[in-house]
Order: sequence, then structure tokens, then C-alpha cells
Amino acid sequence: MQSICFALLVAGAAAGGARDDNPMQAVLTLLSGLEAKIVAEGEAEDKAFKEFKAWCDDASANAGFDIKTATSKKEKLEATIAKAGSDIEVATTQIESLASDIGAADGELKNAGTIRAKEANDFAANDAELADVVDTLGRAVSVISREMQKNPAAFRRSSPQSVATSSTR
Repeated sequence: MQSICFALLVAGAAAGGARDDNPMQAVLTLLSGLEAKIVAEGEAEDKAFKEFKAWCDDASANAGFDIKTATSKKEKLEATIAKAGSDIEVATTQIESLASDIGAADGELKNAGTIRAKEANDFAANDAELADVVDTLGRAVSVISREMQKNPAAFRRSSPQSVATSSTR
């Protein structure tokens, strides 16, 4: 600062030598100009500082909002993760239950198949036996019909007395 004042004095003296003014007046004029220049630069710096401070405050507020938003989003995502975890547990339990139900149903199906095969075999045996009985009865009817045609009197009903006498013989 002293070097600036000295330079101004020297410049004022040099300028004063060229003018007819008082050298002190020239120094004071130069100092007023310098003062005005320094005040103007100070005001410009103050304005720049205030703008920078406002920008910093805005950036800080925005960062605070971003942090608050991110924290809220994080909490929501953690809740979603926890819900998904419980859904997985429920689904796993249901899968295990359904797997055991499928196993039981497969066992019942196998048992039902075994019973059905046994019943099918029994039905086939009964059907074959009934078919044989029907065939035998059909042959018996045809034999009886032929014999009736040959000797119709042999197949007439006899009285209970004749049956009793014929059974004692």
C-alpha cells in the first residue's frame, strides 16, 4: 500500500510539474480517484461475493433436498426389499406345501391306478365268467328246446305225489 501511495506521489509530482496546479492538490485528486476506484472494485467484489454466497446457499439447499429425497427413496426401497423378502418366504412356504400336496396326490393316483387295475382284472374275470354262464345257459336252452320237441310229455309238470314217489325209489 505504501508503494502505491509513493507511486501516486511521484505521478502526482510529475503531473503537477506539467500543470500549474498545486502538487498537493494533484496528489489529493489522484488519491480521490484511487479511493473511488478501490471503492468501486470493493463494491464489485462485494456484489460478486454476494452472488457467490447466494449460489453456494442455493447449491447447499439443493444438496440438502437431494439428500432428503435420496434418504426417503432409500427408506422406500428398503421397505420394498423387506416386503419382497417376506413375499419370498411366503412363496417358498406355499411351494413347499404345494410340493407335498403334489407328492400326496401322486401317491393317491398310484394307489387309485393300482385299485383300478385290480378292479379291471376282477371285472374281466367276472365278465368272462358271466359270458361263459350265458353261453352255457344258451346251450342248455337249445338242448332243452330240442329235447322238448322230441318228447314234449317228459317236460310236463308232475304232481307233488309223483315227485315224492319218484324220490323214494
